[in-house]
Amino acid sequence: MSIRDASPTLGAIARAPFLALLLSLLTLFLLSPFSGMGYLFRAGVALAATAVVFSTLRLVAMHRRWLVVGVLVGLSGSLLKVSNELWQAAVLFAVSDILLLFFLLLLSVMILAHVLRSPRITMDSVMGAACVYLLMGFIWAKLFILVEWLVPGSFDLSPLIPEGLDRASRATAESGQLTYLSFITLTTVGYGDLTPIKPAAQMLSMLEGLAGQLYVAIMIARMVALQVAQNITGRNNM
Repeated sequence: MSIRDASPTLGAIARAPFLALLLSLLTLFLLSPFSGMGYLFRAGVALAATAVVFSTLRLVAMHRRWLVVGVLVGLSGSLLKVSNELWQAAVLFAVSDILLLFFLLLLSVMILAHVLRSPRITMDSVMGAACVYLLMGFIWAKLFILVEWLVPGSFDLSPLIPEGLDRASRATAESGQLTYLSFITLTTVGYGDLTPIKPAAQMLSMLEGLAGQLYVAIMIARMVALQVAQNITGRNNM
């Protein structure tokens, strides 16, 4: 019995393996500014999103060993993230972000390889390309968070973070702000309300802006070329 026959829901995900991931990433994207709503809410969202990501990772894994590595790293990072919400330990926050960073990188490489191997432009490949773009934003957000954790003051966060927070609570608030910075840098919006100050932070910001523009330009050019080739092939076969 195939996965599509076993369950209508799994069958739908199998036919469009990136749909669930895209929806979960959009949900995290929309909820990230509200990271101060309470640890139970954040933990529930993290667990739900992790479950969807794992189901998608299972469908696009190139090799079984990478699937196992991805699941172990992602699950460990998610459990540590939930543990941090419960016990508010700064070390747990940092370690969980490092593990989740590796997980996001692995997932991005797998999805991008799948998209680039596709000989035709389909809705699935378009959603996969969109997933990689959103993952880039979250990857750079994790890098920003780690830089700020290693070198406090790398970003001008003081006007945006409430006073009187303990270290773990402050790290959570900074995480939301740096995720916001990552996406406005990726899309080159650049409102200027949050700026990198230290050299490492400035370098990462420049790289993200460049990577975002190159990714969109190259991916659009590739999809247009494939679509033209598909149209020519279709006319020749008529």
